[in-house]
Amino acid sequence: MEVKRKIQGVVINKIQGFYYVESNNEVFECKLRGILKKTNNKYNCVVGDRVEISEDNAIVEIFEREKYANKTYSCKCGLFSNTVCSKNIQI
Repeated sequence: MEVKRKIQGVVINKIQGFYYVESNNEVFECKLRGILKKTNNKYNCVVGDRVEISEDNAIVEIFEREKYANKTYSCKCGLFSNTVCSKNIQI
């Protein structure tokens, strides 16, 4: 029986459904897998989250967050807004 590798790392960037996970000075381009993808919540996996990825570079587990901050910024005209989330903040 073949043992499948699983790597733990930290999400360092997220661009259009791709998550870039750093582990042991390597960066892996990953996608969410299964139920993690179906939750339809843009905060289900964000930059700073500790995750586990499979051998086919799919995020299979998101570990519990230690701290969480959420701040929404809007322009003066009110047409655009940007939400910034940070996880595992060092205070």
